[in-house]
Amino acid sequence: MSRAHTLKAGPIELVAGTGEILEADMLGREPLSRRIEARLGDGWPPVGHERHVVEWASAYLREHPGSSGWLIWYMVLPESPDRGRTLVGSCGFKGKPRGEGLAEAAVSVLPAHRRRGYATEAVSALLDWAFVHRTVRTVAADASPDDAAMTGLLAKCGFKGAGPGEDPGSARYTIGRADHEAARLRRQFETKRPGR
Repeated sequence: MSRAHTLKAGPIELVAGTGEILEADMLGREPLSRRIEARLGDGWPPVGHERHVVEWASAYLREHPGSSGWLIWYMVLPESPDRGRTLVGSCGFKGKPRGEGLAEAAVSVLPAHRRRGYATEAVSALLDWAFVHRTVRTVAADASPDDAAMTGLLAKCGFKGAGPGEDPGSARYTIGRADHEAARLRRQFETKRPGR
């Protein structure tokens, strides 16, 4: 078994989907729970983490060995006195950067775990990870303009509107390296202000 790469994202841990983890995910809830060493949150999988997405990621990884960080990351809450580790969502990229250094990102959290800042922390960590790679110039994400929670999350992370998205009715939001750094510093300042 290959060791999964992990990222700390505020209170959660992001676990990169290795071939073994993706295979376990396709086999079902119990194999995934054992492989990732966490119980699956109620309602697993979240919207956007359907079986065909995991199958695509698994096939992509077989064609592009070593690219697990450019695919699915599993969002895991750490163990606490009243519960074990819990899988609460997924996020990640739609493959390696392409063209002029464009990486496409997505995030989804289970309904019972929303509005706690997990998605913001996950997207921020993914952006940090992506922009460490010098080939990445821009990260994009698509969302429905009517989805106030998602558009608010993207704005908080520094994304700006960039026209229509790939799916009908969606809009594209992008962020470059300099804007990400400015948004990251702004979030750090906001969390350190007196009275917070």
